[in-house]
Amino acid sequence: VDSDASEKSIKTTVFPSVALGRYTLTINTVRTSTTVFGAPPGSRIIDLVGGRRDSTYIHYTPITGSLSVVIGVLQGVVPLVHITGPNAFAKTISSTQLVTDLEPGSYTLSADTVSASGYLYASNPVARTVPVVASASPTRVTVTLAPITGSLAVSFTGLPQGANTG
Repeated sequence: VDSDASEKSIKTTVFPSVALGRYTLTINTVRTSTTVFGAPPGSRIIDLVGGRRDSTYIHYTPITGSLSVVIGVLQGVVPLVHITGPNAFAKTISSTQLVTDLEPGSYTLSADTVSASGYLYASNPVARTVPVVASASPTRVTVTLAPITGSLAVSFTGLPQGANTG
């Protein structure tokens, strides 16, 4: 018996014509594309006696989480967003991404200041910490890089040719 992680439905598997005796049911984790599910650790002992069907129920819950990182930047700007977390987790991404199989805990996201088309771009705040919980639904966070420098053109008029303005 196991729970289908993505649909949260109950799946029941019946094994017909099983010999009588003692059986050990070992519980493994189940992995979907984004989450790992687990059940209480250990194993279950089932004593199968004649003339009846024994049943057991195993309840799976998420044991990992995920981050849906949305990066907002102007076209032509290539961001570098660093993600750090529990147990020395470290990953750098440069585009919107779903980061999966994360241990629950606090994760820090920081973006490098980058240069594009003559301007500097940075996120505000420079770093943020977000909680990731064991869940099949990702924690969503947005990192936006905006220009932090500009340019200024100054035109001088009315001066004689060759006059020094600087």
